[in-house]
Amino acid sequence: MAIPGPSACVKKEMRILYPIILVIVLVGCSTTEQKSQGDKLRDFNETLGDQKAQALNEAVDLFEEFLRLNFPNGKSFEDRTLTFLKELDTSCIKGSASAIDSSWLLETERNRKVYELFENSGLRREIWLYGYEECTPNNDLSELLDINIYYSFPDKYVPVTIESDSQLMKRAEHLSIMEGYEYESLLEVLKAKREIGKNSLYTNEYGDFIYGLIKHSEDSSYAKLFAGYQVENAVSPCVLVPSLIEFNGTKVDLSDPFIKRIIAIELFYPIILHDIKKINRKTTR
Repeated sequence: MAIPGPSACVKKEMRILYPIILVIVLVGCSTTEQKSQGDKLRDFNETLGDQKAQALNEAVDLFEEFLRLNFPNGKSFEDRTLTFLKELDTSCIKGSASAIDSSWLLETERNRKVYELFENSGLRREIWLYGYEECTPNNDLSELLDINIYYSFPDKYVPVTIESDSQLMKRAEHLSIMEGYEYESLLEVLKAKREIGKNSLYTNEYGDFIYGLIKHSEDSSYAKLFAGYQVENAVSPCVLVPSLIEFNGTKVDLSDPFIKRIIAIELFYPIILHDIKKINRKTTR
């Protein structure tokens, strides 16, 4: 009962998210006055822009309704979210991270609306890019954080390298000689893998979502640490989930508006995609 879709964005698997693994010195744009959480969220929404912020708000609202429908015994948003996270964590431990609980009640029409809002507003591209897409980065993260890894700010960002037919043919020929595989069969396998890569979603580390989290969330907060970690290695659901249940021995404030948005994006939106794809498969049969 975990999730498909953007889990393909994993660059490196790790089970537990520890800030000590990635030493991040968060250089916040500190001001003399401490901003309220509401002010920070308003600034974050301004970074996204009205249409993208509204699309994200719709996803958060839909996630809250999903929790009410499927975990009605929870007394609060935090209780319901924690139950949801524990179910996902159990799935990850069992190795079934790509399954969806068939008993969950899903509002397909609202899911479709949120999907369309993400696409039409451009929000999805600020969060993930398909393998066949590219973007021109607008946000230089080196201005906001110091990461003890190599960080570049390219003129154009492409999430994965898509090999041409001639490149695949050369690789198939080489592998067939070195490994003894049949050339034609190997070429078909390589082409199939290329299609999967082209149509998978990858974290856009230069997009406004990551940039907004780093710039506007509290210094040393879970949200800012998560965003900084995404810059180095896209965090898989099975890494994210246990860290949300308990992070470094402390409980995470699941009602924090930035954490709500992280959960809605990273853990709930893939459920929306799964629901839409399931309906599309039925209608095309």
